Amino acid sequence: MIHHLSDLSGGFDDHADVIVIGSGAGGAVAAANFAAAGLRTVVLEAGPQIAKEDMTRDGPRFMSRYMWDGGLRIIQARSPVPIMQGRCLGGSTVMNSAIMLKIPDWVRQDWSRKNGLYWLEGEELDAGFERIFAGTQTAPTPMSVMGPRNRIVRDALIAANQPGKPLPRAVHNCEGCADCLVGCASGAKQSTDRSYIPGAVKDGAQVYTCAHVEKILMDGTRAVGVTGRVVDPVGRQRVASFTVRAPRVVLAAGVMNTPVILQQSGINPRGRVGATLDVHLTGGVVARMEERVDP
Repeated sequence: MIHHLSDLSGGFDDHADVIVIGSGAGGAVAAANFAAAGLRTVVLEAGPQIAKEDMTRDGPRFMSRYMWDGGLRIIQARSPVPIMQGRCLGGSTVMNSAIMLKIPDWVRQDWSRKNGLYWLEGEELDAGFERIFAGTQTAPTPMSVMGPRNRIVRDALIAANQPGKPLPRAVHNCEGCADCLVGCASGAKQSTDRSYIPGAVKDGAQVYTCAHVEKILMDGTRAVGVTGRVVDPVGRQRVASFTVRAPRVVLAAGVMNTPVILQQSGINPRGRVGATLDVHLTGGVVARMEERVDP
């Protein structure tokens, strides 16, 4: 069952076999697996479930309601880096481009040997990729939905004798509208609110939206639950409080919010939480063409 703000005005208390904080790429998949295994699963998502009619081309309105810090979150590095992260059921999978890439073999080998993560080189991870790709209907994007600008890039690569191919994306019947950053009104994008949360709910998971986790409850060195506040997604005002208890807590709040929750909970034994963040940057390419390119 999915619980919305209107259901939670008085706050709530619950218990479970496992709590999953976050409903994005990590949390939703974990929750679906736990629920399928018969565990009583509670999912806590800080943002709301987005209605189809709210997935419009009104970018500023969408960003202000469904992204952390209104889509204006900044990482303070050597130079400020803007980062957009979803604050909604499905997390950032709702407003990314649905691109699905396997970890390259050379990266897996590097991480494995430097950090002792030997399972990264095993067949189990390959099988996991295949399950995820099948569950999200991931396949190379057909040229028919790419538009003129993508065909121009393809032709340029061919002319320059450079390798290139369409990216695999988690979509079904994509119409090529290019509105990925404001959700997907057509329902083609297989974000986790469409691909994994429904299965988790069918298997009995309780999903609480607008439930912002503030602290993990500890009993010695063991996590035993969480506390937080119910938040109005429009005004970001506290509506009520909640507590959920469970012998297992999975923290899948994203690379930005996971360290914050750990620090607020006093879980930072070596003082390294939040100090080793890496992000992958993207940049734009601009070209002037003789003909009009739209889009």
